[in-house]
Amino acid sequence: MIGRQGMKIFIGVLFLILLTGCTSIYIREIRPKPDISALNNGVDLGSVVNSPQQLYPKKEHSRQQGGWVLLAVDVNSEGVLNNIKPIDYSPTKNFVPYAVKYAREAKLNKPEEGEVIKNYYFLVVFEIWKHE
Repeated sequence: MIGRQGMKIFIGVLFLILLTGCTSIYIREIRPKPDISALNNGVDLGSVVNSPQQLYPKKEHSRQQGGWVLLAVDVNSEGVLNNIKPIDYSPTKNFVPYAVKYAREAKLNKPEEGEVIKNYYFLVVFEIWKHE
């Protein structure tokens, strides 16, 4: 029979095992990014011309999980993104609301001659930069 001291040690070890299991980091594999140039039929409005703050989902940041979200957007004559719709994401949908928020604040180069571009594909990438 286990004595009182033995039971305390057993419970302590069991607690540590459970605690370690709960804090393990599980990083999901990210699928390859879609080919934006092909999706946009060669139309390229370049990079974002302003610098909106890109927020990161807390859960994914704590796991150091990267990812991407593909959005379909309309680009008005001033380069502002409207009618933002998530099309695909990897590895988790936790990134989607943050990508949509980023796109709402982003601005691209103006389309030629003030035209409006419908269903332009816009990729938002989330990366963890590791400092060495």
